[in-house]
Amino acid sequence: MDTTKFETFRQLCFRELPDEIDKILNAAKDEEACAIGFITTDDFYGIYLAWDYSHNINEYYEWKHGLEPDFLYQPLVDIVEDCKDIDFCNPSDEKWEFAQTLLSVLEKSIRQIPDGVFEKNGFKREDILFFSTMSDGDYIQEMMDTSVKMFNTSETLERYHLNRNGLTIALLQIAPCNTLAENLEKGVRYCIKAKERGADIALFPEMWSNGYNIYDRPVSEWKAEAVLADSDFVHAFGNLAKELHMAIGITLLEKHENEPRNSLILFDRFGERKLIYAKVHTCDFDVERNLTPGEDFYVTTLDTACGEVKVGAMICYDREFPESARILMLKGAELILVPNACPMEINRLSQLRARAYENMTAVATCNYPESVPDCNGGSSVFDGVAYLPELDHSRDTCILQADGQEGIYIAELDLEQLRNYRMREVHGNSFRHPKKYGLLIDTKIEDPFRRKNYRE
Repeated sequence: MDTTKFETFRQLCFRELPDEIDKILNAAKDEEACAIGFITTDDFYGIYLAWDYSHNINEYYEWKHGLEPDFLYQPLVDIVEDCKDIDFCNPSDEKWEFAQTLLSVLEKSIRQIPDGVFEKNGFKREDILFFSTMSDGDYIQEMMDTSVKMFNTSETLERYHLNRNGLTIALLQIAPCNTLAENLEKGVRYCIKAKERGADIALFPEMWSNGYNIYDRPVSEWKAEAVLADSDFVHAFGNLAKELHMAIGITLLEKHENEPRNSLILFDRFGERKLIYAKVHTCDFDVERNLTPGEDFYVTTLDTACGEVKVGAMICYDREFPESARILMLKGAELILVPNACPMEINRLSQLRARAYENMTAVATCNYPESVPDCNGGSSVFDGVAYLPELDHSRDTCILQADGQEGIYIAELDLEQLRNYRMREVHGNSFRHPKKYGLLIDTKIEDPFRRKNYRE
């Protein structure tokens, strides 16, 4: 979708929307709640504003309060008439992409409304619920669900009893470009697309800053491509996370004190850096022996539209050591993010399945597509829930398995289901006997496992 078509509409929304919302809130001064809907027709011929003092937005079509501002009508009609390649009378990928672009413009316009507009009318921003949908047509529920999540904070959703159990995870299975600047541009572009598809968190493949391009090159050459955790490249994704109101897990060859690190930096939806993780199990049998290994595994509390979620990270080869995910589980992780850059064949996929199963923890892995050497896509999410009370058999914990093609792959993790499962089932830390595991921390290595290139 050519978003430049929306530029005039966007500018008008930024300029005019605060005054329109002020009018609505002024009329709602004595009310405890106010829900405001941006309602469009099936063919997107203009938008009108509807509002009510009810918590039930599903009955928006019966609301008696409404406004039809000019800036929400004719500029949108002009865009529709200019998009002659889209059939607005029938459902299609192109029509839904148009809807997502529209929602993105509305979201940015809503977020730039000054706090003073709410406060002068006796409200806090989180008191007001915003949403968008169609008066009739193809995407009524889809627009409703997506916009509620995009437009509002978790506090607002809780107030209006719209808390979601599903955390939407976007795996950016995309091929790198030739330069840092190009990877930045492409990464930003795909994060925006992920947000348009309703993502709460977007995850990149391993070492996105240089596309994990460290093989068959002079070591000094790729070391020179390392970037600081405090670089413009990283800051760009922090700013983008705040702008999109979406968590972003960006990966990089991180410039470090001695040698570079293979790192993941996680920003929350407010643009705050929540976690820096450097790969602990570097592939010391190959070129990664020139990297500095990480020192520990970390878990952070991520504020999302679904509420708080405990998130940890490991990278690629880390998954081959059960201790990695085990430590993250013991530190409270409900979701483990795993950037990756290698072929995801049956054995490696089985490792991810096992890490999720044995720890009752969701594991989301993002790989490069098959167009990248020594990669084959296959990004995946295992939710870790093997048994449900209503089933007399185990279930497949794999809720997403991508093919080899480049693209954004979306999974929705049912947090309530996962948490209930963790409360009742027998894995994780339920029946462990750590006092009997002393040998696990013995540093002595005997044959046949001695390797000359091993390092602590």
